[in-house]
Amino acid sequence: MNSEFDYAKTAALVRDALVKAGSTFREDKKEAYRKAIAREDNEKARWVLETVLANAEAAEKNNSPLCDDTGIPHLVLEA
Repeated sequence: MNSEFDYAKTAALVRDALVKAGSTFREDKKEAYRKAIAREDNEKARWVLETVLANAEAAEKNNSPLCDDTGIPHLVLEA
């Protein structure tokens, strides 16, 4: 077992994890939004749910950040 710390590899793994967390919803979360949309009677509430889901799908497709309205925390990490 190599006990030497690989800074570059660790930084790349952290970077990739943060980008994924900030640009994707898990599939079960997207499905929960779809179910909520199907059950929602209030037109404005349904619009909000649809907008959040559409944003999540666009962010995942484009590998771009989720909109702040989705409740995603932002993290600044300096090493």
